[in-house]
Amino acid sequence: MRNLLFFIGLVSLASCLPAEEAATPATDSMDPAVSEPGHYKVEFENDQVRVLRITYAAGEEARMHSHPASVAISLTDGEGVLGFPDGSEREFVNKAGDIRWREAQSHQPRAKTNFELIHIELEDGDAEASPEEASGETKDATEVEPDRYKVEFENDRVRVVRITYGAGDQGALHSHPDGVLVYLTDGSAEIILEDGTKREESWKAGDTVWAPAETHHGKALTDFELLLVELKV
Repeated sequence: MRNLLFFIGLVSLASCLPAEEAATPATDSMDPAVSEPGHYKVEFENDQVRVLRITYAAGEEARMHSHPASVAISLTDGEGVLGFPDGSEREFVNKAGDIRWREAQSHQPRAKTNFELIHIELEDGDAEASPEEASGETKDATEVEPDRYKVEFENDRVRVVRITYGAGDQGALHSHPDGVLVYLTDGSAEIILEDGTKREESWKAGDTVWAPAETHHGKALTDFELLLVELKV
């Protein structure tokens, strides 16, 4: 596959890219998971997303390849250069926890430093809304608990929410559509569904999982920070 819940700038989110950076048609030779398996590992895939873990060491360079529209989340600081099919180049500087939206494009990375990031590529499948959203009875976490759930980026395809909890914090009931969770720190929490069913979840920094639509609240068993990439229905 692509439950609590790549390249970047917390505030350098690009909603579009110049025409010269447009993607070329996708082929196996342009799929980095095929042509560059040492740098691009598929974490999971479904009909809505493909999630890649991207790792580079300083000085490493990849072949030219393509990505569809994607959300990139930096797990570490990093610097490098992107080369484009027209011969132009652009430097990038990432900070851990940064987020960037990327329209479909082809590029060739060259790393100046070590770095790791998660790249969430969007597919054409339809996202599922939570039952409350489907009925119009939304419990948007960013409205119910704005101190813990903050919108970092939003467009017509995704909304990225940064979630922070302190150990012992108890959340209010809220809903999420289908999405992807990217954990920025180690952590654990007890998740409580509307019917009272409980489950405990634990994770490590850098983990990423598919989060199906759900209504829940929870109690933080540790401090933690994560990013939820919600897919628009």
